[in-house]
Amino acid sequence: MKNPNCPITQKKIDLPPKNPLIPKNFDILPKDEAVSAKPVYTNLDGVDLWFMKDDKFERPKAKVTLKVYTKDNDFGTNWESSLFVKFWTRFQEQYLKEFTYMAEMAKLEFDVTPSQGNIELRWSGFNDSIPNYVQETLTRLMGLQNATKEEIEPVFNQVKEKLLIDWKNFYFDQSFRQILAKIQTITVQNAAEPRELRNLLENYSVDDFFNGL
Repeated sequence: MKNPNCPITQKKIDLPPKNPLIPKNFDILPKDEAVSAKPVYTNLDGVDLWFMKDDKFERPKAKVTLKVYTKDNDFGTNWESSLFVKFWTRFQEQYLKEFTYMAEMAKLEFDVTPSQGNIELRWSGFNDSIPNYVQETLTRLMGLQNATKEEIEPVFNQVKEKLLIDWKNFYFDQSFRQILAKIQTITVQNAAEPRELRNLLENYSVDDFFNGL
């Protein structure tokens, strides 16, 4: 086990890569009432940052939430921008699939929730490894800007096919579940129903998505 090898060279299989996200330090940080009594605000390089330490449960865990406010691609102003954001949310899940698997093996979690006013990114896991996890996740997401259309297209096709099915099947769901989307459509400006997004998605091309990245 100290010196593993993979002698089967004619097949495209190998040992998994080393997982840099596995935590090594599980020490509980000393209590500090100055940062645990209530959230503390600071501004780091122009970014608003709130921090609160949990001194009650004494677990070596951490949670990080990032809210991104942007007007790129007319975010939040029309149905086309809503389609891009919802598509990008599903796309990044597929794009980061292998990296996400490594994180899950290290008991780390990440999810993205788009809304009409911002995009919320959330990480949770062990305090020791979560800084590296946050940095690596953002680095990989930013790397999409340098990806080629040929690299993006296979993932694009998978996501588009799945979304078309999901937004069609939405109307076969129970009425009380459908009403939640109706409420958002009525109360939130420029919000679109799944049916409207699906109509736009049918003619949505990889070039449309690629040009929006």
